[in-house]
Amino acid sequence: MNLVLLALGFGIVTGTVLALGAVGFTLQFSISRIFNVAFAGVMTIAAYVAYFVNNVMGLNIWIAFLAAAGVASLLSVVIERWIYAPFLRRGSNAFALIMVSIAIMVIIADGLQAIVGPSYVSLVPSRGASIQLGGIIWTPRQIAVMAIAACAMLALHLVLRYTRLGKAIRAVADDPDLARTCGIDSRRITSITWGLSGILCGMSGVALALETVTFTTNIGLTFLLVIIAAALVGGVGHPYGAMLGALAIGFVTELTALVMPETKHAAALALLIVVMIFFPYGIRWRGKTRIEAAAA
Repeated sequence: MNLVLLALGFGIVTGTVLALGAVGFTLQFSISRIFNVAFAGVMTIAAYVAYFVNNVMGLNIWIAFLAAAGVASLLSVVIERWIYAPFLRRGSNAFALIMVSIAIMVIIADGLQAIVGPSYVSLVPSRGASIQLGGIIWTPRQIAVMAIAACAMLALHLVLRYTRLGKAIRAVADDPDLARTCGIDSRRITSITWGLSGILCGMSGVALALETVTFTTNIGLTFLLVIIAAALVGGVGHPYGAMLGALAIGFVTELTALVMPETKHAAALALLIVVMIFFPYGIRWRGKTRIEAAAA
């Protein structure tokens, strides 16, 4: 029983980390209809930016988080505007865009490995006391990751529900042509959305680096399939569904790890297959907008 309780606790941590990536991934898909595999490369860059700021420059891990999120946000906007957008204007199909995103990911991965090498590195989080809650001892790393993810998800919820920007994002995601006729600058909103998703992407990269303790240039690629699985389980295009999907994947992977640790990622993909069989549009799909309106 104690092991199950511990696994559920780890599942919450894993789920919150995955939620950052899954929500960022689904925001990009919703606004541009692009299955952005290069998301993994941006995550990896963010992790190494945090490492440079934290370990090389000697600055606090929180500053490293902000720097990584900023770089990932800028890089995401650049990739969308200068690489994907020209292909979309030419009418490239989904398969071509996936191949372009894979190419970007490979370029990033190879370039990073050439610069930093294959050695494992580690972030140095701020020191703090562990907390025992519910029979589980939470480490400072885990507490930091959960707090950051919770704050990010709350901030996104407030933006989507209570701001004009959130309404514009939902409108462009649901019907770009209709949004343009209503006076919404869809090009600007798309760039802003990719910037927001880039922030979540960068935060997820750093959170993964903290959670895995040590990492290499393949950290983003290692977790990409699980992040995509979380987005699909929740209904790709639905941020709130992605949060639920991430928690579901987190619990499944950590409970599986009790029995067969080497198959926990396979368990996540198995859950994806089962959900897709019974709920083809994900567990949160309601047949409305691609970006769910919280007020709906």
